[in-house]
Amino acid sequence: MANSPVQAHFLHDSPEDRSVEAWGGIVSARLGDLARELGTTPEEILGALDRGDAEPLMDTARQKKTERERPEAPSLRSLAFTEEELDALRDELEGE
Repeated sequence: MANSPVQAHFLHDSPEDRSVEAWGGIVSARLGDLARELGTTPEEILGALDRGDAEPLMDTARQKKTERERPEAPSLRSLAFTEEELDALRDELEGE
């Protein structure tokens, strides 16, 4: 059986809108792009993460062991979720 390359799946076909990607069940995007895609604001996403059960796999604003400042601006901050966690985030945003 031949190996097939892993391919990204984008939510939109046009290159300008390829800001939210899914690779092997992991969805990643900058916070501002994800908010636009979900029809909400970065602040609402962060509030939903604080309130609900959705937990990102990766958040570039989380402090690491280094002294370096982490980006918090929505245009720089990136998040990654499993598809299931993204569904949980959507549910929290919808108030379910």
